[in-house]
Amino acid sequence: MASQNRRTILAALKTILEELAPTYITTVVRTYTEIDITNYLTADLPLIEIQEPEESAETEMTNRRSIQNLEATLRVWFVDWAEDPDATIYETLMKQIRDKIGAQFKLDNSAIADWVGAIPKLCGEMPVWNFSMGLLLRYYLNQQAT
Repeated sequence: MASQNRRTILAALKTILEELAPTYITTVVRTYTEIDITNYLTADLPLIEIQEPEESAETEMTNRRSIQNLEATLRVWFVDWAEDPDATIYETLMKQIRDKIGAQFKLDNSAIADWVGAIPKLCGEMPVWNFSMGLLLRYYLNQQAT
């Protein structure tokens, strides 16, 4: 497995999530700050927002290769015109994203592994709703390319 840096890991994650288009996801964006969803049309939704993550060194591993942990958040935006959003849309999107990440556990061999963590409750108001998914990505650090 090659050594990586955060840019290559997040690019691999974005590429893998874009494979859900056009059936489940329309747009995937990476951002350093929370997006203003009003800048997107309903035609751009469902949308996955990859928020730039916190990064920390792995302290449990004492081998010679440096391992980094990225704690990323995916915010998934979608449209549902019901006052009480249909669980089918939410559950379908959540399952498709989890299955896609699970099928690409090593992000096409750019990471050691990635895990889906917490999935908070649904937020928003009619018609635009969102939920967040926490990810933990672990990779070997290429110390010459950081």
